[in-house]
Amino acid sequence: MTDSAFTMTRRWHVRPEDVADVKARLAPLPLRSIDHKRNTLILRYQVTEVHWPDIVVKLHQAQPGSIHHWRNQWRDRWYRYVDSNALSNALSNDAHCCNRPPPGAGRR
Repeated sequence: MTDSAFTMTRRWHVRPEDVADVKARLAPLPLRSIDHKRNTLILRYQVTEVHWPDIVVKLHQAQPGSIHHWRNQWRDRWYRYVDSNALSNALSNDAHCCNRPPPGAGRR
């Protein structure tokens, strides 16, 4: 599988004792990879295949208090925002060129 502009890498704070359960719950989702480094889970996925809120549901099922960690709260809001923009761009049929103004610009 090749990476594209819509392949996201996300980090999520987990307790070391919950890593195996978290990975088991995320296994059914079409993730590119699931890695673990110290207390951080590293997820890679295509925005067009899986959505961040679906991942958060699985994370919350495996580790109920994880969403209350201050870092995870910030990341959750940021990832939702960035993923919604990336998904909108991925589904958009409107190709723009940076060297030309959009149609209708400059008309009076």
